[in-house]
Amino acid sequence: MKNLLEEAEKRGLQIIPDLHNYGRRKVNGKDCIIGEGGLTIEHLADFWGKLASEIKGYPSVYGYGLMNEPHDMLESVPWTRIAQACIMEIRKHDTEKPVIVGGNHWSSAERWLQVSDELKYLYDPAYNLIFEAHVYFDEDGSGVYRRSYEEEKAHPYIGVERLRPFVKWLKENNFRGFVGEYSIPADDERWAVCLDHMLSYMREQGINGTYWAAGARWNKYILGVQPLNNYKEDMPQLHILSRYLKTD
Repeated sequence: MKNLLEEAEKRGLQIIPDLHNYGRRKVNGKDCIIGEGGLTIEHLADFWGKLASEIKGYPSVYGYGLMNEPHDMLESVPWTRIAQACIMEIRKHDTEKPVIVGGNHWSSAERWLQVSDELKYLYDPAYNLIFEAHVYFDEDGSGVYRRSYEEEKAHPYIGVERLRPFVKWLKENNFRGFVGEYSIPADDERWAVCLDHMLSYMREQGINGTYWAAGARWNKYILGVQPLNNYKEDMPQLHILSRYLKTD
C-alpha cells in the first residue's frame, strides 16, 4: 500500500483507502457480520487506527473510506455506532485528513433519507467528515445492468433524480458529499446521456465522485473504462467523464 501511495504521489494522484467487505469478513472460515462470531466493532476501529497511524503522512492519501456499502447490519450493532468508533480511533492518529462515511444499506443516494439519515448524528472531533453515496441507473440501482435501457425503465435524468435526496440531505445539514460509485455500460449511448446529466448536476452542486471501475484486472467488465488495444483506444464512457474533471 505504501508503494502504491508513493507512486500515486509521483503522478499527482490521490487515493482513498477503502475497506471493501460490506461490514463482513471470515472468522475461522465462517462468514460473520460485525457483532457476531467474535467479530467486534473494536476490531474494525483498531484496524483503522493502525492504518491511519501508518499512512497519515502520505500526501497522496485523500481520506479514509471506512467501509464500502455496509448493509443489513445487526440491529444491536448498527452502522452508525460502528462508524463512530472508527472515527474516534482514526482521530487519535490523524486529525487532518477527511473520514469518508459510506451510507447504510448499499449507500443508496436515492434512499438516503430512509436508510442513512441517522448518520447526521456522527461526531468528528476534527469536523472533517465526508458522506459517500452510490448511484446507478438500472431499475434496482444495483449497477448490474442485466437488461436493456428500456427494460431497466431508464430515462435521461434518472441519475439526477436518484441523487437529489442525498444532495438535499447534505444541504439541510451543511455536510459535504461524495459519490463513490456511478457507472454505465458502453453498449447503448443513451446511458451516456444519463451519465452526462448527472455529472453536470454534481458539478453544479460541488460534489465530487469516482467512476466504477477501471484497472486491467477488470478485463471485459461491462462497466469498465480500462483502455482497449494496448491502451490505444478509450472506452466510450471516457468521452463523458473527461468533460467533468472538476466541480464548480
